[in-house]
Amino acid sequence: ADLDGVMERDGSEKSPLDDLMFGEDLSIVEDALEKIEDEKAKKIIRMRYFEGEGKKPTPFFSLKDEVGLSRWGVIMAHNRGIEKVKKNIKNLI
Repeated sequence: ADLDGVMERDGSEKSPLDDLMFGEDLSIVEDALEKIEDEKAKKIIRMRYFEGEGKKPTPFFSLKDEVGLSRWGVIMAHNRGIEKVKKNIKNLI
């Protein structure tokens, strides 16, 4: 199973942050991200979605050495961070 994103019917990859950013002002997403206290989760989300090359999210395995976690550790920190970003967006809008 590909845990890096969700495959759409047309074969394109959709990331969890796509849903957050669609229809949201990017500055709101960035503000919500800054409010996360977990520095590793914040770094993972920033590197995965904002610092990668092109429009595709950076794969989790590419981030593991940078943040000092296993691939599963990166995935878990990412998922916790995404949930916090969603919560923070609701509080900001």
